[in-house]
Amino acid sequence: MRLADLIGDEILGLRLVGDPPSDRLERNVTGCSQSELMDPSPYLARGELVLTLGMGMNVRDVRTWDAYVERIVSAGATALGFGLGPVHASIPEGLALACSHYDLPLIELAPDFPLIKLSRHVWQELAAERYEIARRGWELADDCIHEATEGAPLNQLLRRLSDTVGGRVQLLDPAGFEIGAAGESRNEPGRTTRARLRLPGGEHQHFQLAVEARDETMLLQPLLGPALAVVAMQLSNTLTARSPMHSQSAGVFFQTLLDARTDLEHQRAAAVSAGFVPEAPWDAVTVRRPEEVSLATLRLLTWRLRVLLEREYARVRFYDEADRATLLAQGARNDRPLGDVLAEVADVETGLDVRYNRDLAFDEIAIALQVSRRAPMQSGVAPAPVADLLSLVEGLPRTGVATLARRALEPLADAEPVLLETLEVYLETSGSTRAVCERLFIHRNTLAYRMRRIETLLGVDLEDGQARAVLLLAFRLRHAG
Repeated sequence: MRLADLIGDEILGLRLVGDPPSDRLERNVTGCSQSELMDPSPYLARGELVLTLGMGMNVRDVRTWDAYVERIVSAGATALGFGLGPVHASIPEGLALACSHYDLPLIELAPDFPLIKLSRHVWQELAAERYEIARRGWELADDCIHEATEGAPLNQLLRRLSDTVGGRVQLLDPAGFEIGAAGESRNEPGRTTRARLRLPGGEHQHFQLAVEARDETMLLQPLLGPALAVVAMQLSNTLTARSPMHSQSAGVFFQTLLDARTDLEHQRAAAVSAGFVPEAPWDAVTVRRPEEVSLATLRLLTWRLRVLLEREYARVRFYDEADRATLLAQGARNDRPLGDVLAEVADVETGLDVRYNRDLAFDEIAIALQVSRRAPMQSGVAPAPVADLLSLVEGLPRTGVATLARRALEPLADAEPVLLETLEVYLETSGSTRAVCERLFIHRNTLAYRMRRIETLLGVDLEDGQARAVLLLAFRLRHAG
């Protein structure tokens, strides 16, 4: 209910004293409070219409009226209704001057008009408005349910909420990071409602909706509350469903990159279809989760990283998998180190492994991604390894390489398979007798016997570093094959 509507009601017959700014009359009335206190401000709510007969204020000192008006204005009162009668036959001059000074609308009530009548009228009108807001809230929720069942993305639901409040809405994750937004900020201090509404569901994952509404008195909870349940369900489906979050073009491009059988020309065509420029420098980020970290945690961090990188880069695409996610970016907007950017949202406490590469050429991307995916798991942000043994071999002509690797280990496989396992563990632990015995649960004498047999069958000296490197590479190629 606007103050202008209240004053314009001919049945009430209220008279506006003076000429307050028109924007003051457009403000909403949130309630009605009757008080004869010299300082009613502790008992007032923002947006209320204050009613008084001026009892105990039969004074002529302008400063007294000025202080009185200043107090109710500071409490956020919308207007002051002053009842004429046995106490004051007319509006005190000091009160009129103070209201004009503070731009507070002053309403004169006729002597035969009870204050309680106006108070009841205001509360009845507000009750009818709140019922209407609740009805609109459930209609909004129905619309959101319909859109969600039709497969609408989360940002489309946020745009619907933004249109409803006439301002900006932001979806914030439990850390307060913006993972989605819609609408424009009005940037009008004192003329907008800024509130945070908690999404239902989850004891620890407290997502919130930050709202900037067009009206400072808008009742956001009854209006948006039912729709927030739909947003929460859509968010939960996005974070926990097995279906991927990435776009189809991004999925095709990443699958093409990760398939060793795809030639470079097909990879370039897929990159262009995904919106990239193959000749430009590439930055890559790989996020992996160990078994003890949930898929929802991985997806939430991937979501944060995508939003963050879209602020830093002109082009960003991501590929979503069950245990990892990959992001590629081009067109950095500043010189910030990529590691510093990622550290804003990814740390050791998340339990996720975040590896990154910078300034890659197009023909380096596939190998760099494979190296990141094979690197030992660790929590936190770190540069990806430049290369590993398998990536070096993959860069060579492949004809005959895998066959030679299998042939180098055949004498052990044909003689005693246990020797093959012993040699692999020996090479992986850099020849540590204690580590090998602990992993294979054998005595050191048994290990010494097996190592002599291995050297005899293969015809090598395992003290030779070059021989050990070749055999370790053969194992890697054997597993890759």
